[in-house]
Amino acid sequence: MYLVECVINDRIESREGIVSFPDTTEDAITVTALIKALLELNKSCKFKIYTSDRNIFYALETGRAQQFRKQGYVNAKGIPVKNAELWEILFELLQKHEWEITREDHSYRLYMDSELKKAHKSAMGTATSECQSQ
Repeated sequence: MYLVECVINDRIESREGIVSFPDTTEDAITVTALIKALLELNKSCKFKIYTSDRNIFYALETGRAQQFRKQGYVNAKGIPVKNAELWEILFELLQKHEWEITREDHSYRLYMDSELKKAHKSAMGTATSECQSQ
């Protein structure tokens, strides 16, 4: 899930969305959520990315992800980096902004966890009713 909060003309606006894909990794979902959130921004700005995804945090914080980009999305052993196409989209969007990343908790964390649980419960209910109707 992503939530973007902006201050526009002294007014706070927020936009949110949920990213969900079956049979994928948490990292792919996190990068996709970041992409979706960045697409909500109409002009360059300064922001902080809050994430609980340890892999994404360290990849961006340490510059490891940026290094993979310079190396053509292969690691030191020559193995292709997973989700390279998503990383490239993310970097294209990030370069327009001034940003930092943190693993700190944010005041929206409880709200987002609650919304994700509702979405999951709703999706499970839909899947259950579809299975019963077949």
